[in-house]
Amino acid sequence: MPDEAPATRRLPPKRIVQVDLPGEWTGFWVKAWVNPPWAIYQRWGAARTEDDILTTWPQIVLEHNLCDFDGAELPPVGDRGFWERSPADLAPLIMREVQAQYGVQAVQGGQQVR
Repeated sequence: MPDEAPATRRLPPKRIVQVDLPGEWTGFWVKAWVNPPWAIYQRWGAARTEDDILTTWPQIVLEHNLCDFDGAELPPVGDRGFWERSPADLAPLIMREVQAQYGVQAVQGGQQVR
């Protein structure tokens, strides 16, 4: 029997987008996975303990250009130092802005299309 070619496996698109933070945070951004599996998304939204936060946030927020009040670059969100040095209003802002990207399918001509 001749060798058969492996079946081509289709995978869902993994959408990673740069989310620009608004208002006083203009110029700062995060790169986030905006279509993760539902289980990851649910754990991210429900994370309350330090272990949950350090485990789930890095699965969604992959990169950032954020800094602390002294202008020093913040470590990745999976690092305890991020949470010790970031302003208290930052995490809720990131969560809100990333969640707003869920359901955004494309950007056409500079306009987001749902």
